[in-house]
Amino acid sequence: MALNIIEIQKIEEYLTANGIRFLDVRVELIDHLATEFENNTCYVLLIDFLNSKKNFIINFQKSLHKKRHWTYQKALFNTIFNFFKKPSYFLVLMMIGFAIYFTQLVLNDKTLKVIALMSLVIPQIIAFYWYYSPKGVYKKIHSAKYMFSIMYLPSLFLNTSYFWFNTFHFMWFWLLAIVFNIAGLLVVYNCRLKTINLYNELNINE
Repeated sequence: MALNIIEIQKIEEYLTANGIRFLDVRVELIDHLATEFENNTCYVLLIDFLNSKKNFIINFQKSLHKKRHWTYQKALFNTIFNFFKKPSYFLVLMMIGFAIYFTQLVLNDKTLKVIALMSLVIPQIIAFYWYYSPKGVYKKIHSAKYMFSIMYLPSLFLNTSYFWFNTFHFMWFWLLAIVFNIAGLLVVYNCRLKTINLYNELNINE
């Protein structure tokens, strides 16, 4: 027998009471729990069924962290590889490489390092801004909470900049750093659009 609106609301209240504060996680759990209860004849009362699923509910949200983290990292690597296998991306790669080579010819070492540093800092600032905008989304949507982790790998170039700023292969490190950061921004941007759409959809249905 299909659950009615009041029973669905009771499931959501139960999830909220047990610490499931993210809208998208609650929607996934409500769908799963409602379907299982409707097909399960062992329980007459909904509350008894929900109490039997308490550990599952708590662990469900935790398991999403690893799943979404690796989904984001896979998207990052796929985007990075696109710069070396897709013609349009490869053209951008060549343009960046030419720009780096040209700046090395015309600028002094100090100015060059400042520009290189800014090329790594700015993508992090943009990603950080996207993470917190629109305001409050990252607090309500679980997939948004881990969105900024996409930039952790690109940020390694910034954290180790002192090392590769002073190497013979500086130009190649800089090119790779820019590729990682651009790829990171592309993935963050796409995730942000999906998150905002999901947030708007869930807010309308609340």
